[in-house]
Amino acid sequence: MTKRVLLKDLIIKWLDYKRHYIKESTYSLYVEIVYKYITPSLKDKYVDEINEEIVQDLVFSWLEGKDTGICLKIDSAKNNIIILKNFLKYAKKGGYIDSLDMDIQYPKKYDINDRMVLDNIECDKIINVVRFSNNLKDIGILFTLFTGLRIGELCALKWGDIDFKNRIVKISKTIQRIYVRDNNKKYTKLIITVPKTKTSIREIPLSEILIDLLLVRIPFDKEAYILTGIDKYIEPRTMRSYFSRFLKKNNIAHIKFHGLRHTFATRCINLGADYKTVSEILGHASVNITLNLYVHPQMEQKRRCIELLEKGM
Repeated sequence: MTKRVLLKDLIIKWLDYKRHYIKESTYSLYVEIVYKYITPSLKDKYVDEINEEIVQDLVFSWLEGKDTGICLKIDSAKNNIIILKNFLKYAKKGGYIDSLDMDIQYPKKYDINDRMVLDNIECDKIINVVRFSNNLKDIGILFTLFTGLRIGELCALKWGDIDFKNRIVKISKTIQRIYVRDNNKKYTKLIITVPKTKTSIREIPLSEILIDLLLVRIPFDKEAYILTGIDKYIEPRTMRSYFSRFLKKNNIAHIKFHGLRHTFATRCINLGADYKTVSEILGHASVNITLNLYVHPQMEQKRRCIELLEKGM
């Protein structure tokens, strides 16, 4: 016989348990999702009442913004369910539920206006603009276009992380803003921590174009941050805002900053680089992540594919 307890009570115990085994940033994410999405939606439910039907309805309510007024994207809803299932495993182990058998379905949604990749003309335009710029944030934009860094990794990057002799940059840290809930206080704070995964700690070779642009701007202090030239960093959301203004100023259609990472991966693959190499440069745990998330064939490649089919018929 299972023990009965309300989800809102047991999930607090689970969070206290998890904080000893996960990174501070990961724990912060768990807390935010639990208090912002899971608990408000299931606060009156006993743990042993939670089944596939309830969780499936929960997914649709998140996507429609019924409980919070915020319509989640499918990927965000999936992340929430991953955390909920993690909690339910803890509950099963503690004897609060009998089964974890759930097959949750997600609708397919595509936003045709959400661009993922810059075209070659836009990339060339960015390169030409940055060549004559003295703004280090502009250099950061080009740095990401040529290395595929995550925005947190770029913001945490220092000049001392670059080996100019061997043309290599070492990625070993990231900056991120995390959510903190301390008793009745709720706030966010910035932390500098190790990257997302073990494979995210990596070395990336740098192109001659990038090295030449960096050499004429290198500050005296190697502990200075790439984006500021001093010992004070800027946070990712500040860099995102600057990137949006940069695009508008230079008449380039809007794309998210993360689109630079998509663009890097896609261009590498389209130019003949092997998937494994691109995956390691990006710091992915597997090649499949690279293929599924960051490789976007452009219209020229799609057209060649159709032409090949036509020739074979």
